[in-house]
Amino acid sequence: MNAPVAKQQQQVSMQREPSLHGDERIGERLLASLAGRLLLHFPESDFLRRQCEGLFAPLPEDPCELAERLAQSGDQLLQAMDDPRFSEQPLVRVVRAFGLSPFELDLLLVALAPELDERYGNLYAGINGGLRRLSLHQAIPLLVADSTGRGLIRESLADSALWRCGLLVDTPSTPLFERRLQAAAALSDYIGDHPSLSSRGAVLHLPANDPSTALVIELLVSVSTEARELANRAAAERPLLIHLVDRGGTGSGCHADALALALQRPWLELRTTGEEIAGDCCQLLVAARLAGLLPVLRLEGTAGEVELAADALAALAGPLLVIASDAVALRIPETTPLRRWLAQIPRPLEMVAVWRHYLAGAGAQADVDLLANQTRLPVDLIARVVEQASARALTAGRTGAEHKDIVQSLRENQPELVSRLASSHRPRVPWSALVLESRYKASLESLVERVRYRVEVQDRWGLGRARFGNRGNGLVALLHGESGTGKTFAAQVIASRLGLSMLSVDLSRVVSKYIGETEKHLNELFDLGEGFRALLFFDEADALFGKRTNVKDAHDRYANIEVNFLLQRLESFEGIVLLSSNFQQSMDDAFTRRIGFSVFFPRPTPGQRLALWRQHLPKERLGRDVRLERIAERFELVGGEIRNCALAAAYAAAADGGIVSQSMLEAAIASELTKMGRPLPRGLGPS
Repeated sequence: MNAPVAKQQQQVSMQREPSLHGDERIGERLLASLAGRLLLHFPESDFLRRQCEGLFAPLPEDPCELAERLAQSGDQLLQAMDDPRFSEQPLVRVVRAFGLSPFELDLLLVALAPELDERYGNLYAGINGGLRRLSLHQAIPLLVADSTGRGLIRESLADSALWRCGLLVDTPSTPLFERRLQAAAALSDYIGDHPSLSSRGAVLHLPANDPSTALVIELLVSVSTEARELANRAAAERPLLIHLVDRGGTGSGCHADALALALQRPWLELRTTGEEIAGDCCQLLVAARLAGLLPVLRLEGTAGEVELAADALAALAGPLLVIASDAVALRIPETTPLRRWLAQIPRPLEMVAVWRHYLAGAGAQADVDLLANQTRLPVDLIARVVEQASARALTAGRTGAEHKDIVQSLRENQPELVSRLASSHRPRVPWSALVLESRYKASLESLVERVRYRVEVQDRWGLGRARFGNRGNGLVALLHGESGTGKTFAAQVIASRLGLSMLSVDLSRVVSKYIGETEKHLNELFDLGEGFRALLFFDEADALFGKRTNVKDAHDRYANIEVNFLLQRLESFEGIVLLSSNFQQSMDDAFTRRIGFSVFFPRPTPGQRLALWRQHLPKERLGRDVRLERIAERFELVGGEIRNCALAAAYAAAADGGIVSQSMLEAAIASELTKMGRPLPRGLGPS
């Protein structure tokens, strides 16, 4: 505040040291002093009289004596703010953090009073037409002498931190003397000793108070290393805005924990949107600056350019972490340094260490190498999965959780993958349900083993991406054979065995006539399956992965571009892709070279057909005349056709006594053969 204004404040302005005890709260004394100053203008108020009685005993009746006593007490209170004993008191921290002048502190007290005691709001309403907050022009006569020039006041508040940094909620664009004196939520929470911005859903995280969290961060070497580098940069560049690009790995919260630990402070998280980010950012920065926290804005449901203007960042004095997707581009003032932090996807060996940490703490056991393939599991989800699996094991009378408990809990806790381009489901089909010749079944077993031992070979032995560049970390397999021979069913069995969701791609939605749209759709699908989050299944894959053609027109050229994009995406993909095709020879040679496994599905033998019939028809529902061995020998049907026939016969039986007869089965077979356009064997069908 300028010297002329300070000199012309009433003697009740505050400027010298009191004899206070170290445990006294300066804020309460300042508020009582404000009550005394207001009492000079409203001498009939019993409320104000009671509020300031704690300052003086007895309370002077003479206004001049009261004014003199208030001036002495107020001067001492302001001087006490330099005393180290009071440095951590909330109001003292506010004044120091934002460099407020005595006059700005007076205005702040007027704004805070109704937030701390609603009776001040009642008092203001009586002089302000029912409004419970005063404007600046109404407060000035209560705080300074009438002779104080308004020009001096305007000059002293021209760039005041009260509005520039968001301590008071009215915007700097409002004419100065019309601005409301209303404390921001972050300031009210802090002075009132309430959780910061709790009314707006802000969450305080204390990673240093949880030894397990701190240990896990150290296990995730790639995350903790970058966090320490950013913390060092934040110390050198103040302020610093960090855009954490959330890629759905171990969780952006894990990265925020790592940065907070490196900075040795808790972090305060506030979720916001592109429309509300300016106001929310301003409030978050005030709350974090006052409490010594790392401010973290989580931007949700937003894409495109998002602006954080200078007024939203005015209170920024250190690092600000903004968590947003790669689809967000932050636009900030040129004077504010920006660092883009691409969220690290941990290597499987790091995930092995995390799984072992939580499993050991719960006395549980599991195939950690298999679990560690899923590199995009948030750490807090892993902790929750192990905890729930252990509780399930105890309920079942077992001392510790096993792998099956972990997989079951993981299924229950993982969010469902949603895409308009594919249907997602979590199959639970036992391996024993797979009816296939032993040599082909062994190939599928080898495929599963490739995933199970992937961590051992690619990471421990060093045969993965680090040695061979951008190739070799994913798994692509081709299942080929006639329609109905069990390729889709086999994909479900594999997904069940690996404990993965299955994304069945809808090619009608993926392929687009618009240039570039097909590649965009494919990229979206591969992103969903990245990190073994799900098994990607392309049925009738030759529609996408078929042979490239000679370029005769624009259509051929763009079709070939799509194939080339697929080849590149498979090169960098870290997950599992199963391709299903009726004709192996229709696949492009370049895809064939990238296929790790190729499994043929022949038509079933009579013995396999019998096993399939028995799978689909409950024994207790079969009539005495049913001869499944004869049916299996006589009718050369594939698995899909057998399932259709069994269902048709079952529905017929449900409508006629509940028992499947031989005639019902033969009628269902005749219907299926007719539907497929195949001739009926002699003696089958209508006579």
